[in-house]
Amino acid sequence: MRLILEEAAPFERSVAWRLHHAYWEQRGAAAWTSGEVPSHATTNRAAARQKVRLFLALVADLVAAGELLDDDPVWVLEAGAGSGVFARNFLAALDAEPDAADVARRTRFIASDYAEKNLRDLRAQPAVAALVEAGRLVLARWDMTVPHRLRELDGGPVTCPITLVLASYVACVLPMKYLQRSAAGEWRELRVTIAAELDGAAPTTPDAYLDALTADATRAALLEKLDFTYAFAPTTLADALPDPLHAATVERALRGLGAATLGYPVLYVDFLRGVEALLVRGGAVVTTDYGSANRLPLVGEVERPPQRYGNSLAQEVSFPTLEAFAKVAGWDCLRTKSELATSHTAAMTPWRFGDATRGVFGAVFPYVCESDHLLDFVSAARRYARERSFARAVRFFLLAVALDPDNAELRAQLAEAAIEAGVPRLAREQLLVGLELDPTAADFEFMIGRALAHEGKREDAVAWYERSLAREAHPTTWANLAEIHATAGRKEEARRCYEAALALDPEHGDARERLAELDAGGDGG
Repeated sequence: MRLILEEAAPFERSVAWRLHHAYWEQRGAAAWTSGEVPSHATTNRAAARQKVRLFLALVADLVAAGELLDDDPVWVLEAGAGSGVFARNFLAALDAEPDAADVARRTRFIASDYAEKNLRDLRAQPAVAALVEAGRLVLARWDMTVPHRLRELDGGPVTCPITLVLASYVACVLPMKYLQRSAAGEWRELRVTIAAELDGAAPTTPDAYLDALTADATRAALLEKLDFTYAFAPTTLADALPDPLHAATVERALRGLGAATLGYPVLYVDFLRGVEALLVRGGAVVTTDYGSANRLPLVGEVERPPQRYGNSLAQEVSFPTLEAFAKVAGWDCLRTKSELATSHTAAMTPWRFGDATRGVFGAVFPYVCESDHLLDFVSAARRYARERSFARAVRFFLLAVALDPDNAELRAQLAEAAIEAGVPRLAREQLLVGLELDPTAADFEFMIGRALAHEGKREDAVAWYERSLAREAHPTTWANLAEIHATAGRKEEARRCYEAALALDPEHGDARERLAELDAGGDGG
């Protein structure tokens, strides 16, 4: 049976967004830690360093203009805290900047999210908890569609004037109004029909079916199980966008293009307008997202459906359209224009940027940025590792770690390649740093044991394997430990460990073969 959940609904008001929001509210930090939603492009240390240098220039301009005093607290607000990695990297990069100690001392970073579960997941991270305890980091609830309502996670409203708002990969996840203009000047808006194929046990009314979906919006491939049909329907620009500012922004964004298709970030533009009330005079909003730096992708009558990450939707952001908004609204706008970049950035203020901010923006956002190099290094390293060219993989991982030094997961991947490349000591050094940075990012104890075993320090490896087992029992850890005991002649210990491995995984080949060898009178190692 085919059930129509909605028919020809304007895309920005589709029930798909109900599922999207339910996913974020329920998934929490696991959306990023599981790898369902990518975030490394905008949370890494190199990206944070760019924002820090822009922030320092903005503060210098505001102090020079008398909008900030030398001893005033300086507040930074992140819209969409995500994994929490960017907040940590921003403060670490700020601490590392020469001659920035005074600003670092006065800076308070607000990591906000509209999903309470995500904020509570972040607070459970030891590194985040330490920054909160030190008074450097504040966790806050913030729905970007109601920008004036910013509240601490377990407290009252946040009323401090904000110097800088950072919004990375959030414009792309707010509903957009998709518009199409023909060469003759006729307008159409994107509409969507969503249907589901029901099995015998499924609810048979649209509302009941949607209620069942949103009750567990984190289930695997939820959106993929629905049938989306897109079609453009006739409208007028005034009907599609009754607010004159929105209509004027679209007209300016598409000026001179003829036939064109635009995903207009109507809710994000409304957010920009609303956030002005939170800013100190001269404050700014910095938007970083994926999408396009020029208008070529807007040309023509095309269909450009959103991407899906987990059970969420994401849409390309047109940065020329953000600049068009700035011109219509009388804002100042500095933005990147390289199509070679992984992501694009626009700094905007309702006032005018000072000379320091203008100069630094051009310097820290060149044609290709450090964060782009980082992503390329990681991509190359992983490709070489897949191809078993481990020495090359190690070299590229080392370049990546130099740009993103607090990335524990990256250090674990470097260590894996280093062991395979025959440099276990380098692997062990990297793993000890990774363990200190974030003990949850990988099974560092197991990997350190493996590195020590490859160094020939097999008895030292025993203690690390046992630490790994105390955290989580795994058959491979038991099997590796058994091999060390067997090689050392401790056959009963080896037998106990092989049996423990097989109890967890009866099909574990190495454990089964070596236990059989041990029982046959061999060394089992």
